[in-house]
Amino acid sequence: MHEHELHPRSQSGFSLISTLLVAGAMAVVSSGIYQIMNYRMDSLKITRMHQRMDLFEAKLTNTARSLGAMNLSAQRNPGSRLNLCFGSGNCQPTAVGEKLVLYDARGQRVSGLLDLNGRPCAENCPIDVQTDVQLFCGGGASSCSTPSEVKTKFQIRRASTDFFKGRDFPPVQGTASLATFVCPDGEYVSGMTAEGQILCAPAELSAFDASCKPGTAAVGMDSEGFLKCAEIVDYCQVPIAFTLVLDTSASMKSNDKVTIAKQALNNFINFLNANRDRGAFASVNVSSTLRESLTGDYQKIKTAISGEQARAGTNMAAGLQTGAQALASAQPAEKKLMIFVSDGRNTRGDDPVEAAAKVKAQGIRIFTVGFSAKADRKTLRRIASSPLDYYDATQLNQLKAALEDIASVTCRKP
Repeated sequence: MHEHELHPRSQSGFSLISTLLVAGAMAVVSSGIYQIMNYRMDSLKITRMHQRMDLFEAKLTNTARSLGAMNLSAQRNPGSRLNLCFGSGNCQPTAVGEKLVLYDARGQRVSGLLDLNGRPCAENCPIDVQTDVQLFCGGGASSCSTPSEVKTKFQIRRASTDFFKGRDFPPVQGTASLATFVCPDGEYVSGMTAEGQILCAPAELSAFDASCKPGTAAVGMDSEGFLKCAEIVDYCQVPIAFTLVLDTSASMKSNDKVTIAKQALNNFINFLNANRDRGAFASVNVSSTLRESLTGDYQKIKTAISGEQARAGTNMAAGLQTGAQALASAQPAEKKLMIFVSDGRNTRGDDPVEAAAKVKAQGIRIFTVGFSAKADRKTLRRIASSPLDYYDATQLNQLKAALEDIASVTCRKP
């Protein structure tokens, strides 16, 4: 044997060492790739969390600056100084803030424990919003019938360490003031001079109103920056007329979604009060059919829901039109609602967004639920009366939770 020839056993050892080295190098590379991916995921989570914080702050600020929303918050905090001030005109200024739960113009809670969508949360909640409200009387008076300012101090912080572990999100703090009382009755803030003097103008004469008319409150802004105002409704005090509209297209056969949806809708009906609330049920597929007209006999509605079967096609516009027609016989005192549940997207008929606009113009508030990962969320959000009136749900418990939240928003869930 020549000296430069390797023994087979030596070659085997060399191959083993090579394999180990290659494996080690691959492990290092894989670890590096994993760390980079993990870092990018963490960065994405951080960005999303900051975006959520910004949205919470914007919504809270809008609420604190809305006279209608603060009036509603006063009603929902009986016994508070804010309630005493707004309700009886007995306003007592104080240097100490009063911790209160605030509600927006639609009655949605905007402080306390919330989930990442801004909806009320009961346990393992990611967000905690604390609000302190102070009342002020003009000129330093010891009491007044109308406050010169309502100042809200807020803090938005992470409530649960289970969300975004290992990442610290400093609390967001700020102050928002409601000072619409500086203008005479029937007039609203229209602007401010360079010297800081507030300008007032009758609502119908000003194109730049910073306030909504009495009985309404700001719920957002349009593309030109003008306030969007909506009627303030205390659903606890009024009867409702509702239409349940269920997508019964062929895709609802998948995973037996149609049966699951029927169970959830029947569960929702149990929260209603048959002595004052009336309902109807419609199905939508290639066309739309009113299965049960507006009635206070809930068993009839449940029977109609239980007997529904999945068919072909999804004509959302037809479903919206049928749901609205069912509410045409509602009494003037009844507030009209529609709950539209769909698992997919529109496949025929007119533009559902345009159809929804006509329905809303009739004073009907539309809630939508996307009951599938494949649901057309963009369209369903635009169909809903507001972004908060759209819900995501892919399982029975999520669909039930969405409908129960609608029952809570309309003051029907105990």
